[in-house]
Amino acid sequence: MSHDIRNLAGGGGLVLFGLVFAGDAALRNEIGTLRQIGPGLFPLIVGSLLVVFGLIIAVPALGRGGARFNLRLREPLFALGGVASFAVLIGPFGLFPAIISTVFISARADKDYRPVSLAVMAALLCVTAWLTFRVGLGLPLTLARWPF
Repeated sequence: MSHDIRNLAGGGGLVLFGLVFAGDAALRNEIGTLRQIGPGLFPLIVGSLLVVFGLIIAVPALGRGGARFNLRLREPLFALGGVASFAVLIGPFGLFPAIISTVFISARADKDYRPVSLAVMAALLCVTAWLTFRVGLGLPLTLARWPF
Protein backbone atom coordinates (compact mmCIF):
# COMPACT_ATOMS: atom_id res chain seq x y z
CA MET A 1 0.00 0.00 0.00
CA SER A 2 1.41 3.36 -0.95
CA HIS A 3 1.08 6.27 1.41
CA ASP A 4 0.03 9.83 0.68
CA ILE A 5 3.62 10.99 0.18
CA ARG A 6 2.79 14.66 -0.41
CA ASN A 7 0.97 15.11 2.92
CA LEU A 8 3.44 12.85 4.68
CA ALA A 9 6.38 14.95 3.48
CA GLY A 10 4.61 18.23 4.23
CA GLY A 11 3.57 17.17 7.71
CA GLY A 12 7.00 15.72 8.40
CA GLY A 13 8.61 18.97 7.31
CA LEU A 14 6.38 20.93 9.67
CA VAL A 15 7.22 18.58 12.53
CA LEU A 16 10.95 18.85 11.83
CA PHE A 17 10.87 22.64 11.50
CA GLY A 18 8.72 22.98 14.63
CA LEU A 19 11.08 20.78 16.65
CA VAL A 20 14.11 22.79 15.56
CA PHE A 21 12.34 26.10 16.20
CA ALA A 22 10.98 25.10 19.61
CA GLY A 23 14.24 23.44 20.63
CA ASP A 24 16.26 26.50 19.69
CA ALA A 25 13.89 28.74 21.64
CA ALA A 26 14.02 26.48 24.69
CA LEU A 27 17.81 26.16 24.69
CA ARG A 28 18.82 29.72 23.86
CA ASN A 29 16.20 31.83 25.62
CA GLU A 30 14.63 31.98 29.02
CA ILE A 31 11.09 30.60 28.91
CA GLY A 32 9.84 32.26 32.08
CA THR A 33 6.41 31.64 33.53
CA LEU A 34 2.93 32.67 32.50
CA ARG A 35 3.13 35.55 34.99
CA GLN A 36 6.58 36.65 33.83
CA ILE A 37 6.92 35.61 30.23
CA GLY A 38 10.47 35.18 28.96
CA PRO A 39 11.67 35.85 25.42
CA GLY A 40 11.63 32.14 24.55
CA LEU A 41 8.03 31.35 25.46
CA PHE A 42 6.35 32.61 22.29
CA PRO A 43 8.80 30.86 19.89
CA LEU A 44 8.43 27.69 21.96
CA ILE A 45 4.64 27.85 21.64
CA VAL A 46 4.81 28.54 17.88
CA GLY A 47 7.26 25.68 17.35
CA SER A 48 5.07 23.34 19.39
CA LEU A 49 2.02 24.33 17.35
CA LEU A 50 3.94 23.56 14.16
CA VAL A 51 4.70 20.09 15.52
CA VAL A 52 1.02 19.54 16.37
CA PHE A 53 -0.18 20.74 12.96
CA GLY A 54 2.47 18.64 11.22
CA LEU A 55 1.29 15.55 13.07
CA ILE A 56 -2.33 16.36 12.20
CA ILE A 57 -1.31 16.37 8.54
CA ALA A 58 1.19 13.47 8.56
CA VAL A 59 -0.50 10.80 10.70
CA PRO A 60 -3.66 10.41 8.55
CA ALA A 61 -1.44 10.31 5.46
CA LEU A 62 0.08 7.03 6.68
CA GLY A 63 -3.22 5.20 6.25
CA ARG A 64 -4.29 6.90 3.04
CA GLY A 65 -3.16 6.00 -0.42
CA GLY A 66 -1.94 8.72 -2.68
CA ALA A 67 -1.01 9.42 -6.21
CA ARG A 68 2.51 8.84 -7.43
CA PHE A 69 4.81 11.54 -6.13
CA ASN A 70 5.81 13.96 -8.86
CA LEU A 71 8.77 16.15 -8.00
CA ARG A 72 8.70 19.43 -9.91
CA LEU A 73 11.66 21.73 -9.50
CA ARG A 74 10.60 24.52 -11.85
CA GLU A 75 8.24 26.29 -9.46
CA PRO A 76 10.42 26.43 -6.35
CA LEU A 77 13.58 27.25 -8.30
CA PHE A 78 12.06 30.26 -10.03
CA ALA A 79 10.28 31.43 -6.86
CA LEU A 80 13.51 31.24 -4.85
CA GLY A 81 15.40 32.77 -7.77
CA GLY A 82 13.08 35.77 -7.66
CA VAL A 83 13.70 36.25 -3.95
CA ALA A 84 17.46 35.83 -4.47
CA SER A 85 17.42 38.41 -7.27
CA PHE A 86 15.76 40.90 -4.94
CA ALA A 87 18.43 40.31 -2.29
CA VAL A 88 21.24 40.68 -4.81
CA LEU A 89 19.88 43.74 -6.66
CA ILE A 90 18.42 45.89 -3.85
CA GLY A 91 21.83 47.14 -2.68
CA PRO A 92 23.63 48.05 -5.89
CA PHE A 93 20.65 48.90 -8.12
CA GLY A 94 17.88 50.05 -5.78
CA LEU A 95 14.30 49.13 -4.98
CA PHE A 96 12.65 49.42 -8.40
CA PRO A 97 15.05 47.13 -10.33
CA ALA A 98 14.90 44.61 -7.48
CA ILE A 99 11.09 44.56 -7.57
CA ILE A 100 10.97 44.29 -11.37
CA SER A 101 13.46 41.40 -11.43
CA THR A 102 11.58 39.60 -8.67
CA VAL A 103 8.28 39.84 -10.52
CA PHE A 104 9.66 38.65 -13.87
CA ILE A 105 11.84 35.84 -12.50
CA SER A 106 9.19 34.52 -10.09
CA ALA A 107 6.58 34.57 -12.87
CA ARG A 108 8.65 32.04 -14.82
CA ALA A 109 7.49 29.45 -12.27
CA ASP A 110 4.17 29.48 -14.12
CA LYS A 111 4.26 28.25 -17.70
CA ASP A 112 1.46 30.61 -18.77
CA TYR A 113 2.86 33.98 -17.73
CA ARG A 114 1.93 37.13 -19.68
CA PRO A 115 4.66 39.77 -20.06
CA VAL A 116 2.25 42.71 -20.38
CA SER A 117 0.35 41.86 -17.20
CA LEU A 118 3.67 41.29 -15.44
CA ALA A 119 4.89 44.72 -16.51
CA VAL A 120 1.70 46.28 -15.13
CA MET A 121 2.05 44.35 -11.89
CA ALA A 122 5.72 45.34 -11.54
CA ALA A 123 4.85 49.00 -12.13
CA LEU A 124 2.04 48.87 -9.57
CA LEU A 125 4.32 47.21 -7.02
CA CYS A 126 6.98 49.87 -7.60
CA VAL A 127 4.45 52.66 -7.07
CA THR A 128 3.06 50.91 -3.98
CA ALA A 129 6.56 50.45 -2.54
CA TRP A 130 7.41 54.09 -3.24
CA LEU A 131 4.19 55.31 -1.60
CA THR A 132 4.63 53.00 1.38
CA PHE A 133 8.32 53.31 2.14
CA ARG A 134 9.37 56.70 0.78
CA VAL A 135 6.22 58.79 1.12
CA GLY A 136 4.41 57.08 3.99
CA LEU A 137 7.28 55.97 6.21
CA GLY A 138 9.92 58.41 4.99
CA LEU A 139 12.61 55.74 4.68
CA PRO A 140 15.71 56.77 2.75
CA LEU A 141 15.61 53.90 0.26
CA THR A 142 17.38 54.19 -3.07
CA LEU A 143 14.73 53.77 -5.72
CA ALA A 144 17.02 53.28 -8.72
CA ARG A 145 20.78 53.49 -9.23
CA TRP A 146 23.14 52.69 -12.06
CA PRO A 147 26.41 51.69 -10.34
CA PHE A 148 28.52 51.44 -13.51
